[in-house]
Amino acid sequence: DVLMCEGTTSRKITSCRGGCKQGACVETCGANDVELIYVVDGDRSTLLSFDPKKLPGDPFKSIGTLACEGSSRPNSMAVDRTGIAWLNYTNGSLYQASLIDAHCFSQAARPEGAPKDRFGMGFVTDGPKATTEKLYVVEYGGSEVATIDTSAFPTRWVTQGNLAAPREYPPELTGTSEGRLYGYFPTESSRGWVQELDRKGAAIGQRWNLPAATGHVGAW
Repeated sequence: DVLMCEGTTSRKITSCRGGCKQGACVETCGANDVELIYVVDGDRSTLLSFDPKKLPGDPFKSIGTLACEGSSRPNSMAVDRTGIAWLNYTNGSLYQASLIDAHCFSQAARPEGAPKDRFGMGFVTDGPKATTEKLYVVEYGGSEVATIDTSAFPTRWVTQGNLAAPREYPPELTGTSEGRLYGYFPTESSRGWVQELDRKGAAIGQRWNLPAATGHVGAW
């Protein structure tokens, strides 16, 4: 079964093999529909799925309202390969939540060693055909690139390098199944660009510039 781990206890969210060890899910497979795209409305704390197969109709479906805390709002989200959403809030706290019903099931905690600020983040596999992954992060108020060790609680911030790519705003991150790391860099004057990054934060490969926007784009 895929389980939500809460300390030493758990509750089932879908049928599959797995269990809990030291407050973390182990040997799990993906939750149902984990292949979809997931987004969070930072103003309303609404968790939604995005199914491109439903286009040109409405591809969004509301899953539920996140109630991790009321004093802060979601800043960034990444989904791991077991189908668990990891949410960074504007006060720097990190939570886990279900893609099934938006239930928050981890304690509020800033990763050990993390700067006192929010951060952009994305899971990246450890290489082609790898079954393991790491959560890569970039601090919002600076340029530090790090990984967050999500295998234990409290989580731990591990510095990898400094972001070398030019930018106006901190990037949001995403990864591929081949283990490649990408950042989206928003700007004031356009929608910004997408750039591949190495594991230390240096820009590599082609830069994809996006067309001009008719409003401010701060993140995506």
